Amino acid sequence: MRVSHPDASYAGTGVNTGPSPDRGARWSRPRRIDVRPHQLRRELVITPAHNLLCVGFGVGGHMDESIKVVFFDLGDTLVVSDRERREWMPGAKAVLKRLADMGVRLGIISDTADLSREQLLELLPEDFDFGAFEEGLIILSSEVGVEKPDPAIFRLAVKNADVAAHEALFVGESSEETGVAERIGMKVKLVQKFPQDLEDVIRGKR
Repeated sequence: MRVSHPDASYAGTGVNTGPSPDRGARWSRPRRIDVRPHQLRRELVITPAHNLLCVGFGVGGHMDESIKVVFFDLGDTLVVSDRERREWMPGAKAVLKRLADMGVRLGIISDTADLSREQLLELLPEDFDFGAFEEGLIILSSEVGVEKPDPAIFRLAVKNADVAAHEALFVGESSEETGVAERIGMKVKLVQKFPQDLEDVIRGKR
């Protein structure tokens, strides 16, 4: 979603991985979903050594890609796009905390019209904290001068993260915006059912 002025709702927009291991499980080696012979399958690997959420395409259980940063849209993805409510979307806070605990870098890509961060905070939930995200990975259209779904804003996010596009995930509620992010090489997660779709970010489901 997009903000047109301070009295309007604010921005909104896009993980693609595979089912996650049981949270309470313990293991000494990376745990992967089943990969059948002769099939190319998406796999989720959580390695205790690196404490990162990783996703890749592998054959025979060999991971060849990993996710290093997750970017979220704001309105209708992390927070309710209604300035009167100032509420989190169901499951959003828990997902952010879990990803942070796993050591995953967090960012934002959002259309924010001409609003400053101070003005945005007046629209966001009272306990929303930009400090929960890596400063260089907070990509607000009002600060960078480009809006979604322009591919340039996604390329800027990847550049700031200093990762390859396929190592970055974008989570958002707009199929147009997630489609653009995917076309430039990012992994994406379209969220439309809450909290299930946000929890899929942890579980690694498309």
